[in-house]
Amino acid sequence: MTQDAIGERLRHLLDTRWRPQLRLTTSERDNLIRWDGSGRDHFEVYAVGVPFPEQQAALWLRHEVRFAHGHKIAPHLRVAAMVFDFASGEHRVFSETFALADLDVGRKRFSLGLGPVELTHARARGHLQSGALRWDLSWEPRHVTNRSLLFSSLYDSPLVPTKVLVPNDAVPMWGTVQIGDRLLEAAGVSGQQAHLWGRRHPQRYMWTRVLGFEHRPDCRFEAAQVQDWIGDRPSPWLLAMRITYQHHPHVFVRLVPNLVKARTQHYLAGWSFSSGRRHLYFRGRIDAEPAQFVGSRVEDPDGREHLLATTAGASCQLEVLRRRNMRFQREALLTATGQTWYEISGHAEDPDVPTRL
Repeated sequence: MTQDAIGERLRHLLDTRWRPQLRLTTSERDNLIRWDGSGRDHFEVYAVGVPFPEQQAALWLRHEVRFAHGHKIAPHLRVAAMVFDFASGEHRVFSETFALADLDVGRKRFSLGLGPVELTHARARGHLQSGALRWDLSWEPRHVTNRSLLFSSLYDSPLVPTKVLVPNDAVPMWGTVQIGDRLLEAAGVSGQQAHLWGRRHPQRYMWTRVLGFEHRPDCRFEAAQVQDWIGDRPSPWLLAMRITYQHHPHVFVRLVPNLVKARTQHYLAGWSFSSGRRHLYFRGRIDAEPAQFVGSRVEDPDGREHLLATTAGASCQLEVLRRRNMRFQREALLTATGQTWYEISGHAEDPDVPTRL
């Protein structure tokens, strides 16, 4: 395909002039692809995660679109899947890349098609590797998006290299996943669908999400600790936490001093964090065994690699402290054993988590 043909195809698919005419919910509008066809480097990721607690399994899907050097080369298009089997400890991975002719972007509602794979605001379905993995999942979309950045204006700012939204957060999911002869069935389990985009991934990060604690399904938790570059020097870590507790959302953002043992292995062994305000404080920890992770590789549009370690089977303990009589006292201890999403990003491969995607 010539450069002119690539450019014309992308301009047709990603023409955004029709968008102001659409009457979409906030969450569906937040799912629309953000690249405008300009010459800048850009990536988009649509992730879907669904657990199968009764079968001790989980599925993590990544729909990746990466535009490098504008229209000079065809975009990189890939769908990658991780199927976690915590009963046997044998996690399986699937991946397939697609040509530009396989890309289809919805023009009246959000949809993304990559060959046999289709993602809409309320459904994910498709198959990879000649049917070795098949899935058909649906959910009732949220009207309001879970926004990770503190201010909405930051989603349009070039100062933030990676933007994260969760248009469908903690939504009941229904459907099936077929891996060979094994069938996983979802009947109202709590899943998620996220949208990431930007010009590059962060230098390093840890991310976790709990969609429901034991005996406290009304509580949800998400945290990310991110480090990027300031010129040629690493920035301080930025910790962002969002907690739904007693039906009220609490958002905390603070800087964390650079850690002495800032290695991937350190965070595989466990990640501790804390933040709060004058009268309410949260202190937590994520733990997971190396065998629970799947290692994968993603690239920025400029070709820089990032290595990820991902699991859906981590454990979280979150302590809630409230100030009473001039000191903090424990009010609750929230636990999610083997039901926590946890991902670590860096540039060095951990020997205990080989890269498989």
